[in-house]
Amino acid sequence: MLTCSTHLWEFGCLTGAGINPATCALLPYPVWVEDGTIQVGF
Repeated sequence: MLTCSTHLWEFGCLTGAGINPATCALLPYPVWVEDGTIQVGF
């Protein structure tokens, strides 16, 4: 579970589906490791 420290909303780590509130979801972004650094595509 991933929790927003500002709003305390909770999301599933694998899917981004909202847990609390269930009506919200996170958008997926491509993520990869390059030379030991985590990269996030936008």
